[in-house]
Amino acid sequence: MTRRSAGPSLHPSALASVLVFALAAAGCGANPHRAQVTGHTAARRPSPPKVLRVTRTLAAAFLGGQTPPQIFALRGATMATSSVGWAWATSGPAAEATYGMYTSDGGRHFREVFAAPLRIAAVSAPDPEHAYFLENNCLAGCTTQLQLLSESSAIPRTIWTLDGVATASLSFPTPQTGYIAAVRTTEGAPGTAEILVTHDGGATFSALPSPCPGQPYQSAIDFLDPQRGWLLCGDASANQAEQRKTLFATTNGGASWAAVASSTGRSLPTAGLVHSLSFTSSTTGVIGLDGYGVLRTTDGGKHWSRWLASEAPASASRPAAVGFLPGGYGWLLRSAAQPFEITTDSGRRWQLGDQAPGQVQAVGDLGGGHGVAYTESAGSPPTLLETSDGGTEWSTVASLPFHAAALLALSQEDIVAAGGVGAEISADGGKTWSVQALPKGWQAISIGYPSRRQGWLVAHKAERYTLFACAPKGCKQLRTSFEPYSVAAVGKAFAFADGIDVEGREGIFTTTDGGRHWTASLFPQRLRSLPNPGVYSGAGARGRLRWVYRQNVLLLSDDGGATWKLVEVDSSDLIQSASFSSPADGMLVLSSVQGPTLWATADGGATFRFVRSATR
Repeated sequence: MTRRSAGPSLHPSALASVLVFALAAAGCGANPHRAQVTGHTAARRPSPPKVLRVTRTLAAAFLGGQTPPQIFALRGATMATSSVGWAWATSGPAAEATYGMYTSDGGRHFREVFAAPLRIAAVSAPDPEHAYFLENNCLAGCTTQLQLLSESSAIPRTIWTLDGVATASLSFPTPQTGYIAAVRTTEGAPGTAEILVTHDGGATFSALPSPCPGQPYQSAIDFLDPQRGWLLCGDASANQAEQRKTLFATTNGGASWAAVASSTGRSLPTAGLVHSLSFTSSTTGVIGLDGYGVLRTTDGGKHWSRWLASEAPASASRPAAVGFLPGGYGWLLRSAAQPFEITTDSGRRWQLGDQAPGQVQAVGDLGGGHGVAYTESAGSPPTLLETSDGGTEWSTVASLPFHAAALLALSQEDIVAAGGVGAEISADGGKTWSVQALPKGWQAISIGYPSRRQGWLVAHKAERYTLFACAPKGCKQLRTSFEPYSVAAVGKAFAFADGIDVEGREGIFTTTDGGRHWTASLFPQRLRSLPNPGVYSGAGARGRLRWVYRQNVLLLSDDGGATWKLVEVDSSDLIQSASFSSPADGMLVLSSVQGPTLWATADGGATFRFVRSATR
C-alpha cells in the first residue's frame, strides 16, 4: 500500500461541480457508462439463468403533490451583522431571472424573499431591518431601479428610477444616507461616471462629481459612515482580463475626493476586474478582483498586497463578493461554483456557509443523521465534508489527494472511495488515505466493500467494463460471463452486480464464493427495454436488503434477493443514487436540468417526500 496524507488536489479538476454522499450500503453511485458487452469469457459455464421474481409493482405517488423549490446560485451578498445578511441569486448558472435572498444565521443558509422585476446588480444593508437592492435592465435601453426591503414589508418597493445607467454599485452606511456610483451609457457604450447621494432613504437623490478618470467601465463604492468613504474606478479597457484602476477617498461625504492609489503608481494591479470593496475602519479594507484575487490594505488604501490567508479557500482567486465587519467576521462568494464562505477570525480560517455541500451525486445514511460527502468544483481541491444532522449543516474534514467516482462510508472512521487509480481507503474518517491499486489504465466507477480490508470494484478502460477483487496488495481482474454496471457487497464472500451477459440479457448476477462463480437472475421482459440502461444505474446492500436502480426504475428486496418489488418513479428526472437503511426507510437523489434534488421515503417507496435541493 502507498500511504498518502490528505492535502491539496494532485490533479486539476475537470468537473464544474461534483459531490458524492457516502453510502452506508456498498456500491451506490451514479456510474455513466455504455451498456455494451465486450466478450468476457466465463471461467465455467453458468447454470441457466432464472427470471427475477418481481412480486409487486408500485405506481409510486413519487412527488406526493410537492414541487421542489428553485435551486439558486448566489451572485452577490452583503452582511449587516454577523448573523443577518442579504444576497441576490439566479435560478441557475446561466439564468437571467434574479431573486432577493436573506440569511439570519450568519450565511449558513439563505432563503428566497422575492423575485426581482429587473436584474439585481447590487445590494447594501445598513442594518438588519433595511436592505437596498439595485436593479437594472439594459435589454432595451438601460433602466436602473432602487428598491427597499424593510422589516415591515414582505416585498420590496421601488423608491427611485434612473434611465441610461449601465453599471452601478451602492453603499448605505445608514438607512437614510446612501451613495450610488453609476456609469451612464452613450449609445450603448460606457460614458460618464457620476455619484448620487440620498439623505432621505432614497426618496430623492442629488448628483456629486465623480473623480473617476477616462471612460470608467466598473466601479465599487463603500462608506463607513455618512462622511468617510472610498471609490474604486476601473477603466473600459479592451482587455477583458485587465483594468487600470484608481482608488479615491473622501472625508466630507463625497463633496471632494483625493486619489489614494492607482495602477499607474503600481500600488494597484492592472490584472483583474473590479468587483467589490469593503472597509472595516479608516485603515483596514479589502478589494475583490475577479480573475485576480483579494487585496488588503492596512494604511487606508495607500498600499495594497495580494492577500490570501494561509487557510483561505482556493476559490479566492475569483471572488464575486468579499467583505468584512468589525470584529473579524467576513464573507467570500465565489464567482464559479458560488459557495458562500464565512470567517470569524479575520480570514485566518474559512468555513463553508450556504451552498454546501454542492451538487449531490449519491446519498447514503450512517444512522443517527451522520454522513460524509465528497465535493469537487472548478478551481478547488476535492474535499471531504461531514454532517451529524442529516445534511442540514456541513463541516470540512480534509482536502483530498484524489478524485472519486463513488464514496462508501462503512462507519464514521472507515471510508472507501472509487478513486482514479483504485480503491482509496481511510481508517481515520478521511484525514489520511491508502490505495489498493488497479492495473495501469483502469478507472474505478463503482465500489462494493464489506470492510475496508477488501472488496470489489467495477472499472472501465477504453469502453470496457470489468469487475475486480481488491485487497491490500492490489486489485485483480475477475473473469465473468457478464459485463457489470455496478457492484454491491454484504459479506466477504457475497456480492451482487447489475450487468449484462454475453447474450445481451440484463439482470442481477450474484456470487456466494468470493467471485469465483456467479448466478444470473434476469430482469423481466418489461425491464429489458429501458432506454440507455447504463447511463444512470447503481446497486446497494445492507444485511438482507438489496436495491438496484436504472433510469427512473428502482428494484427493492428485503429477503436477500429472493423476491423483488418495483418502484417506478413518477417523474421525468432520473435516479442518480439510492440508499436504504430499512425496508421502509430510504433516500433518492434525482437529477434535473436545474440540479439534483433529495427525496425520502418511509413506506418502502410507495410515496416520497421532498427533503432538499441537493445544492442547498
